[in-house]
Amino acid sequence: MRKKISGSRSAITQIQAISLVVVIIAAVAIAGFLAWTVSRPAAPPEEKPPVEEEIVIEMWDGLGGGDGYVFDMLVEDFNTEYKGKIKVVRIMQGGWSDVYSKLAAAYKAGSGIPDLSIMHPTELPIFKDTIAQPLDDLVQKSGITRDMFIGYAWDLAQADGHTYWIPFDVHPYAMYVNAKMAAEYGITIPKPGELETPDDLLDWWRDARAKLPENLYPFGLPSWGDWWVWWCFTPEDLLMKDGKVDFRVDSPEGIYAFNVYKTIVDENLGKIHTWEELAAGLAGDSLSWIHGPWMQATFDKVTGFEYSVVPIFGPQYKVWASGHSIYLTKANGDVRTEAAWEFAVWLLKPKNDGRWGQYAGHIPAVLEAQNYPPYAAIGARGMFAKQAELGFKFLSFHELIWRWGDVINPRIVDVIDGTLTPEQAAAQAQADLEAIMEEYE
Repeated sequence: MRKKISGSRSAITQIQAISLVVVIIAAVAIAGFLAWTVSRPAAPPEEKPPVEEEIVIEMWDGLGGGDGYVFDMLVEDFNTEYKGKIKVVRIMQGGWSDVYSKLAAAYKAGSGIPDLSIMHPTELPIFKDTIAQPLDDLVQKSGITRDMFIGYAWDLAQADGHTYWIPFDVHPYAMYVNAKMAAEYGITIPKPGELETPDDLLDWWRDARAKLPENLYPFGLPSWGDWWVWWCFTPEDLLMKDGKVDFRVDSPEGIYAFNVYKTIVDENLGKIHTWEELAAGLAGDSLSWIHGPWMQATFDKVTGFEYSVVPIFGPQYKVWASGHSIYLTKANGDVRTEAAWEFAVWLLKPKNDGRWGQYAGHIPAVLEAQNYPPYAAIGARGMFAKQAELGFKFLSFHELIWRWGDVINPRIVDVIDGTLTPEQAAAQAQADLEAIMEEYE
């Protein structure tokens, strides 16, 4: 029995020894692992992709009425498409003269200048040497070329060897006619270009006067004067010639333009209305009105109102015209300039410029956009394109053009209300224009 017990104790002792060795080895291994873990270089933190910060850009314009509604739609679509990348904040600054005065004030202050602005070609002399940024490099980089646009609209953007803006649309005046009224009273709506002169137009109004009852009128006479209509009644630019100031308002041509208004009043061919009244379906009592294509967006929403667009004049007399142009400023650095340009290029896509024409009524400056089916399918829109083909004349390219207009407008009103004769109005306007220029001598 002793021998068995002794053998068992020996076996237990061996097992204990082996276990102790295993424990020691394990402890050493664990200690070594822990020491290596502590001493090894820390793993670099996992790099996360940078979060892009949304670039907010500011745009100024004077787009009111239907124009403003449609442009808001375009801005909203762009902001949705570029969400998290670029956001356009559109600020309607009031009437166009307010826009330009605020831009000039911001430039003088050296702060608060927007990243881009919708303006007109006639503002190029005012802003090309101040806030307008030459676009040559951006145009070349984007592959934009003249043959993509209405040629004369593109050419107007060129000055001093640079491209200063991109044309977005062209908008000539034409004549709106209340189609239901014409049909009811048997008045034939003229064909495009059939009325070549203001005298032809007066004769058509006289014919309409003979068919209309006393409470209806051939023409809606703008209460504010609207010197752009006066501009249509002149055979040429009577404010500048060969690029130089040359006032010829007090001339047979200028007096003739004022006399058109006197004839309308004397022969009861028109009724005076505010813009708001005329915008509400030609006030319900006027057969026609001479105004721009942007009114289509407003007229399209007047319940029960049906209208035709009649291109008038040419080749001697040409209607007033202008266009909306996209200017970029020098204000806010390369990042915001690139974002503003991205928006400008987006606006020029045929679908977007085409939608501008479809809803707002302007003639898209991008030729391909004129074939955008929803725009091309609207007959009235095409009549404004016909008007452009008949010819038109832009306002004088001079930095004081708006002040000049503010001189002519009240003289038109003076003729309408009988305060001045056409001869007196022309002489007074001429004197007032010359007094403005004396301030700069």
